[in-house]
Amino acid sequence: LQQTILAVFYFFSAGVRAFIENDYVGLKQANPQFPILIRECSGIVPRVFARSLIRPSLTDERSGMDTS
Repeated sequence: LQQTILAVFYFFSAGVRAFIENDYVGLKQANPQFPILIRECSGIVPRVFARSLIRPSLTDERSGMDTS
């Protein structure tokens, strides 16, 4: 991840929250120097946002996801 992505931001839904709770440790262990910023808030559209060296930003909406 570190070669092109500068940071990843998660805007939570229940499915994204479950992903973070289950997979954060492995993701961080695989990328120890990579900053993964997690902030919880309410009243927003759930999505994942990444800052990149290649493109100004990458955003992917995550509405309607479950925990699988």
